[in-house]
Amino acid sequence: MSEHDPILFREVQRFAQWWLWAMLIGLGFIVPLTILVAIKLAEEEVSSTEFLPALLATGGCLLLIGLLFAVLRMTTEVRRTGLYLGFLPFRRLKQIPLEGMTEHRAVEYRPVRDYGGWGIKGTRSKRAFNVKGNRGVRIDFEDGRHILIGSQEPERLDRAIEKMLRGRR
Repeated sequence: MSEHDPILFREVQRFAQWWLWAMLIGLGFIVPLTILVAIKLAEEEVSSTEFLPALLATGGCLLLIGLLFAVLRMTTEVRRTGLYLGFLPFRRLKQIPLEGMTEHRAVEYRPVRDYGGWGIKGTRSKRAFNVKGNRGVRIDFEDGRHILIGSQEPERLDRAIEKMLRGRR
């Protein structure tokens, strides 16, 4: 990728669902309370120094998970040279091979039922790259497999893919 490879489409998405953050905050309260209740139910003489490490470890893990969701983002770019996807900070922008592509189109889908949720999901023959929502662009291939790229602007993404492909012909 260079300055001679202009960006036709760029979208950066984050895990910003209210229910995800509510769940993480709820776990931050529920897990420590569960540990405390379990200790009380065991009716043992347990000093605070014995269960404090467990509470701190739990809190630390939940904090790390929250930080992960705060920094994780999916970047989609369409350039004249191809389609690029990245899940930063883990997967930098990488070109998606389009050899053997037969069709692409903007679609609505059911993330949990169709692909098992959000993130990089699915199997080799049915793969989804999504972060939020239920819209995206589906790309079908000659060998029967397909990929789905989640987008908040699927029609724009689809037009950019078409423009990129016309420029390659």
